[in-house]
Amino acid sequence: SPEPLFLNNDQAKINATVDDTYQGPDLILSAEYNLDNGEWLQWDNMEASDGVFDEVIEDVEAGFFANIIGPHEGCVRGTDEYYNLGDASCQTFLIDYDFEGFFDPIDISVTNEAKAGRAIPIKWRLTDANGEPIDNPSSFSGLYSQETMCDNETIEDPVLEYSAGDSGLQYLGDGYWQYNWKTPKTYAGKCLVLYVEFDSTSASPVALFKFK
Repeated sequence: SPEPLFLNNDQAKINATVDDTYQGPDLILSAEYNLDNGEWLQWDNMEASDGVFDEVIEDVEAGFFANIIGPHEGCVRGTDEYYNLGDASCQTFLIDYDFEGFFDPIDISVTNEAKAGRAIPIKWRLTDANGEPIDNPSSFSGLYSQETMCDNETIEDPVLEYSAGDSGLQYLGDGYWQYNWKTPKTYAGKCLVLYVEFDSTSASPVALFKFK
């Protein structure tokens, strides 16, 4: 799939098809892959999905440990029985956190009503693929909000940003986080969408607010 996603500390897999139909046709000898333009991992690192390289077209696969948060690129190339090396084919993917939230008092399934000028506690939980809590404050990249029509949840360019260094961010333990969103009184009568962005470049679901 385009731009697949794996969770942090997950066992990830690269799948590809090596096809020598138009260059040979000759039998596929091997396949290799690399991650983020790193070293090519050869020979026994990629396997034929059926267990043996004996076809002109081979489905191949390799596993790796997904433990570096953020966007990445994986590439695959094949070699035929006469040692002709094919061009690489590449695919982007994302290693991310497992997000839980938002929690009370926010409900993403409805328009949340709030009083302008008051702080709103934004609560969420982050874990890895094994359910282990994420306690690193650098996981938080910012809280973003954008004024919108009250019947429209489309996000445009954010107009407000709060950095991870702001004192509003609190770690509550066991992967639970809270950010106190300090809303100005000028929000009265307006609607805003809000989301949290993480250092993986992914973002939380969107919450819609209507201010009194």
